[in-house]
Amino acid sequence: MILGMSIATFAIVHVALSSAGLASGLVALIGMACGKKWDIWISLFLTTTVLTSVTGLLFRSPVFGLADELGVLSLMILAITSGALYVGRLIGIWRWIYVTGAVSALYLNVFAAVVTAFQFVPILRPLTPTLANPPLLIAQVVGALPEPSFLVPQLLLIIVFITMGISAAIRFPGETKVRT
Repeated sequence: MILGMSIATFAIVHVALSSAGLASGLVALIGMACGKKWDIWISLFLTTTVLTSVTGLLFRSPVFGLADELGVLSLMILAITSGALYVGRLIGIWRWIYVTGAVSALYLNVFAAVVTAFQFVPILRPLTPTLANPPLLIAQVVGALPEPSFLVPQLLLIIVFITMGISAAIRFPGETKVRT
């Protein structure tokens, strides 16, 4: 049991939060790349992505693995990103810090979704049989070159996120003055 829920129920809550974070993050990123500041989508993205990372860390594992590392990294990025938005108010350098953090946090969430898909989606699992073993996954992602069937989607994602991030950094509006 985790937080009074069965592991299966808790997993459903985690997946629902993750899905909401992914969807709202993609909408927020599209808005940023188009020069729009959609506050509702941004708030939903930040909240659900924080909750995704927290709930992900609550799953018990015998080792501190890649998922845990991504969760901690995501929470650190989200803390800085939220500070840039709510404390720095996107003034000056805080706009760049916010955009970089938001895009990075969303990428980590998408990266985790792709890894999970390759581990659990029956059609994808045979393409990368070593992804079923988390220690080998860490070695593949951090050390050795991943299998091509895993590397190609990740490279495509990186290209898309870098492109969208640059567009967002150029177009996303910052505040021009401190609100009173």
